Amino acid sequence: MAKSVCTLLIILSINWSDAQAQYDSATLKSIYEKEVIYFSGGKYVKNDVKYKVKNLASEFKPNTPAFDMYLAHKADYHNGRFYAAAGLGLYIAGIIISDKNKIGGYGLLVSGAVATSFSLHFQLRADKKMRKAVWLRNQDVLLQRY
Repeated sequence: MAKSVCTLLIILSINWSDAQAQYDSATLKSIYEKEVIYFSGGKYVKNDVKYKVKNLASEFKPNTPAFDMYLAHKADYHNGRFYAAAGLGLYIAGIIISDKNKIGGYGLLVSGAVATSFSLHFQLRADKKMRKAVWLRNQDVLLQRY
């Protein structure tokens, strides 16, 4: 009798844990489909709706690692834009000045190339930080709701 009761309890607990796992995976899938964001072209997608990347800040909760990474992305993004504008300005100044002063004009052209390479560095770093911020945000959404 005791053996059959133990067997019955084991079978019921296995069936209950399987049902619980199916419920949890269904819940997780639902949260994943509705809350997780990903990039598609120049936009991000959440719940099968495309949004402009400039609206991405509203997806982050303040004072989280994901939000901090997003702010670091913004800083690198702005630095990249600054160096791109500075590089363009130096190129233009180098072209204008090179007619009258070859050495100064070439120096400005080289400086423009250096500034542009800094721009590329910051833009690539900003892109990595944005993708990591989104990854952290998705992780937070799944772990907090699950």
